Amino acid sequence: MPEGIDLDEVVAEFGEYIPHANEEVQDWIYEESELDEHTTPLTKVKGEYPVFSEAADHVVQEFTSEWSALGEVKFFAKRLRAFRQKVNFEFKPWTVLGSWMAHLHREKLQAEDMPISIFIMGKLRSKVGEDISILEGTGTYTPGTGLFGDSMDGIVTVLADMLVNGNPYKIPLVALTNANIVEQLTRFEQMIPTKLLDKIPKIFMSKKNKNRYMLAYEEEFKNKANYNDEEKLTTRLENLPIVGLKCMNGSDLIFCTPKENFLQLMDVNQPGEISDVQKFNYLLKIFMEWVLGYNFWVDEMVCVGDIGGLTVGLGTHHTLRYPAESTVPLAT
Repeated sequence: MPEGIDLDEVVAEFGEYIPHANEEVQDWIYEESELDEHTTPLTKVKGEYPVFSEAADHVVQEFTSEWSALGEVKFFAKRLRAFRQKVNFEFKPWTVLGSWMAHLHREKLQAEDMPISIFIMGKLRSKVGEDISILEGTGTYTPGTGLFGDSMDGIVTVLADMLVNGNPYKIPLVALTNANIVEQLTRFEQMIPTKLLDKIPKIFMSKKNKNRYMLAYEEEFKNKANYNDEEKLTTRLENLPIVGLKCMNGSDLIFCTPKENFLQLMDVNQPGEISDVQKFNYLLKIFMEWVLGYNFWVDEMVCVGDIGGLTVGLGTHHTLRYPAESTVPLAT
């Protein structure tokens, strides 16, 4: 063991640190999340979680003295999934000795002010947050690989699967370009069903596409008499905030839904913890685990841009949920 590091002392430090750290560790999972502030937590999800919704047809009719049944109610079930994930991180503590001592010197600290265990966990904290900020967007659950990217379905994966296997409110769009992105986002906004529009707080797209939209909007409208630079941050018709998500970069998906329908799935009994710290030969092993996922309660209340699509609305039960909405796209 190199001079300056006693592995047993480091393990003992972790033993003192962990009981006070797990509440802080729970924050690691969400502190770099872009989706956290836009979602509604569902806190008792362990594995799969069944949810139910219903839709009713029109029930009001002219009065007559004879019974005349009108209206239909259908019930829908969906299984939401949260993903149990972990960190199994091993390292040789003396490999961080130099950076720890440099940190103490730079911050004018003594070793007791910043034990090496806390320094190590600070480094791990930033990496956990960074990884989750990627996974919540483009993660694709692939069991058994043990590889980064395969531990959960991110929101891009959830939406792409919903377009194929679910029943969202599809809004036909063409492939986004710098030349058409303002027009396409405006078309998307125009085709949000009236019944849902007042419940929509914002529209989501990738951060890069939001930047493209802002540049294109400015180029197209900057010379109009009453141009305001803040206009490019909201939609043209309803002034809905446009949220650009870095975790969606690489995807041309556009979507919106009521906040209460956009769910963050977690398990309050396993919110995030350092479950163990072990030494093995010259290695220190850190064990962490938590449960996390993102999804939507009701597919039919999610509007998604369908690149290359030909019809508007739901694949099934469209007239039941949105009887006033045409399934014919707007003319170009």
